Amino acid sequence: ITAKSASEIVGLQESLARLGFETPQIINMTEAVISGSIAMNAELAETAELTGAVVKTFSNFSSIDAPDILDKMTLATQKSALNFGKLQTALPIVGGAANAAGVSFEQTLALLGKLSDAGIDASSSANALKRIFIESKKGGLDYGQILTKISNESDKLTSSVDEFGVRAAVSSAILAEKLTETADLTNKLSDATIFQGTAQTAAAERLDTFTGSLTLFSSAYEGLLIKMNK
Repeated sequence: ITAKSASEIVGLQESLARLGFETPQIINMTEAVISGSIAMNAELAETAELTGAVVKTFSNFSSIDAPDILDKMTLATQKSALNFGKLQTALPIVGGAANAAGVSFEQTLALLGKLSDAGIDASSSANALKRIFIESKKGGLDYGQILTKISNESDKLTSSVDEFGVRAAVSSAILAEKLTETADLTNKLSDATIFQGTAQTAAAERLDTFTGSLTLFSSAYEGLLIKMNK
């Protein structure tokens, strides 16, 4: 009854089961993962794995938040140079540090988005952000306070090296220049009137094409074969 085949749905649910989710949680998450997968043009099992990892990483999330998580990730790919592949690379690297430092999922997405816009690859962005969060927390400061301080310096790169070290210097200097843009994207990702339903809408638009129609036909045909086999 979905655009995905029965075997793909099984793969999705197996990925969630391997992460320790129980059957009711998996059922609650399935529909949202399907929409997010189509919206971001990603493999279903990989989308499930990333969504499940985000739920497990950020302490304020549970399985019922899967639709919001996928809406926010989809919106982030629409409002920045991020794509699913970049999120798949970056979030597992930086997510734990972000959660430990009290940085929200929305802030993390916005920061990754601005670094992606600047051409920084996903792995480098994630590792730089992880260092920024850790060093800020170690100094007892909010990362935003330090970035604001850097933004007021004439030599931002040297100031970034002093604050976060060589490896995170370029990324922190970029973010110091983009404080307003990052805050704007964070607000959009946090506003339910903007992000809610993004994945489902984007998925419907992708399916409203000739290729999408073939996908739906293929899924419906497999459904017919399953009924015949029963």
